[in-house]
Amino acid sequence: MNVFYKCPVCQAALRSSDQGQLVCGGLHNFDVAKQGYVNLHLAHQRRSQAPGDSPAMLAGRARFLNAGHYDFLVDYLVTKLARDLPVQGAFLDQGCGEGFYLDRITRRLPQIPPARWWGIDISKIAIRRAAQRLTGAHLAVSASRALPFFTADFDRILSVFAPYDALEMARVLKPGGFVILVGPDAAHLDGLKALIYERDQSHQGNFKPIIESPYFALQSATQLLKAAIIKAPEIGDLLAMTPYYWSASTEAQASIARLERLETQLAFDVRIYRRLPIPFEWDAGKAHLDRESPA
Repeated sequence: MNVFYKCPVCQAALRSSDQGQLVCGGLHNFDVAKQGYVNLHLAHQRRSQAPGDSPAMLAGRARFLNAGHYDFLVDYLVTKLARDLPVQGAFLDQGCGEGFYLDRITRRLPQIPPARWWGIDISKIAIRRAAQRLTGAHLAVSASRALPFFTADFDRILSVFAPYDALEMARVLKPGGFVILVGPDAAHLDGLKALIYERDQSHQGNFKPIIESPYFALQSATQLLKAAIIKAPEIGDLLAMTPYYWSASTEAQASIARLERLETQLAFDVRIYRRLPIPFEWDAGKAHLDRESPA
């Protein structure tokens, strides 16, 4: 298992230098932050000054998730990942956010050394928070539409409530490898949505790109449901971490802020897709790697 970051400028392999940087053959270099992550998202690739979730959303999500409300989802993901583990496989958390799932999974699956995990997110703030969890995983700021890896690098990809590019996931996943995608089921947060919308606004997960991709075949689809009672102040954290925050009127936000408890469903749609043996062209640059210098 040798996974190298790909230079976002010239697409050559990046290797560690003695100066604490990642450097490619074209002499493009990227500093490794003291927290251990690298920023591979170039300024001209950004659609805003600070892409990704806001600091308030990240902080609210961290508090809510750390309270254990989604632990039943973690249990399911750990069970699925533990099956038929590749001996020397590589694992990618695509859209890892502040690292909650990566942290929980690496703690629960010691048979997968943390050094075999990679995590990417478009938010530098999120990646910095993920690095502070000290999971031992490789972390990088990068967009999902241009994953900083070479063809067929990974055996498993995990993507929880995150935007993704189906073509890019197919490129970096080995034929026969698996993608675990998690999105909201129609009943997810029904109690919260009822306080915001006059009509039911069921939100289906973003599965359309992978459904339409010729590179993947659905292996399983599972709905996970749990009735929950959320208490203040975690109700505010829950609202802040969802896109419903931007849909809620000022009056609705104020009403939700006054709640002492909220009854709602936590409902997830978990789908597993297998990468079909349809080849990609091999990435330029990878054939020239010195494989004694992993990133």
